[in-house]
Amino acid sequence: MKKLFTWIILSLSLQSFAGGEYQAVGARHTGMGNASVCLNDVFAVNYNQAGLGFLTNISIGASTELRYASLGLTNNSIEVAFPTKKAGTFAYAANFYGDKNYNELRTGLAYGKAFGNKFSIGLRFDYMRVGIMSLGNKNAFSFDVGLQYKILNNLTAGAHVSNPSRFKVDGEKYKERFATLMQFGLSYTAYKKVVVAAEFEKDLDYKPNFKFGVEYHPVSILYLRAGFNTQPLQVTFGAGVATKSGYTIDLAAAYQAQLGFSPHLSLQYTLHKKSDIK
Repeated sequence: MKKLFTWIILSLSLQSFAGGEYQAVGARHTGMGNASVCLNDVFAVNYNQAGLGFLTNISIGASTELRYASLGLTNNSIEVAFPTKKAGTFAYAANFYGDKNYNELRTGLAYGKAFGNKFSIGLRFDYMRVGIMSLGNKNAFSFDVGLQYKILNNLTAGAHVSNPSRFKVDGEKYKERFATLMQFGLSYTAYKKVVVAAEFEKDLDYKPNFKFGVEYHPVSILYLRAGFNTQPLQVTFGAGVATKSGYTIDLAAAYQAQLGFSPHLSLQYTLHKKSDIK
């Protein structure tokens, strides 16, 4: 009975892990309600790899989240993106969630390629592992595919699919799968001061989720953000500071009425000089 109960918890956790964005990564994205399918910073390696295609500078990112203010639900990530002059952008990301008793690992390589100034495609190949101290590890492989299209200079459409092949996490024994997630969204930039992002997300096993986020850029170094999700219902907010030397610090929090706050911190460094990688 104890083992059965543990695997029920594991099953629910797997659905959560593969269900949203595999975990919220990057405080900018969290602050905007994770309406991220049209954004194109280094954290796009987690949300829509097509966004990598529009990067022109080497970027490094790292983030940490204290899910519902619980140390056992700490969520950490690191991202690196290397744009090239002609071959596109290559990236690596790793995300670790949980503690020694229960944890989830997602790590993978990604690629984004822009064709002109308007269209970009992206791919990511992942190794995933779920670990429970008393039961060992369960492993799986998966991939993502995405695209972005700039309809106008200030209007972008994005689409992304996670795990389109419905890879299994444990073969035939428990028949658990990482969920297939489909996302479509739009982002609009007004006067270079305000970014409005809206996104429709559908997990094949769950109700649709609508995400909405706003980013306001009042002065050169400051960003203010807010957003919400409908499934589950939560509100988000945050702020960021970007220095001229290429460093960006972002803070955010998500709030659910039943579970409380999830604070989020991320750091990013972008080389201003274009990469000389051939």
